[in-house]
Amino acid sequence: MKGEVEGFILNRLQGALLNEAWALYEAGLASAADIDRTVSQGLGLRWAFMGPFETIDLNAPGGIADYSARLAPLYHSIALSRRDPQPWSAGAIKAAEAELRQPCRPTGCRRAPTGATAG
Repeated sequence: MKGEVEGFILNRLQGALLNEAWALYEAGLASAADIDRTVSQGLGLRWAFMGPFETIDLNAPGGIADYSARLAPLYHSIALSRRDPQPWSAGAIKAAEAELRQPCRPTGCRRAPTGATAG
């Protein structure tokens, strides 16, 4: 690392993903399960062994420059569409939590959080 930044690198990257996930969820464009599945079965599989720069380097025949020439305008447009980020709403948090607490989700069954009892 070359310097310190609020939240550190990992949290800032995670925050960008979480903010977009909440925005998509709150807009009704995807369920929590849809978003979780997209990350766990898509990005997560790639990012478990290589980071975003290596990923884009390998995703285009001409590497990073080729990928950037093709997709930088799209990603810039997406970033501009989120120029007024909103705090995570209490309603969305409550709805996502209720969805995640269902005994079995489309992605499979999961354990109850620590301290919870089965009903």
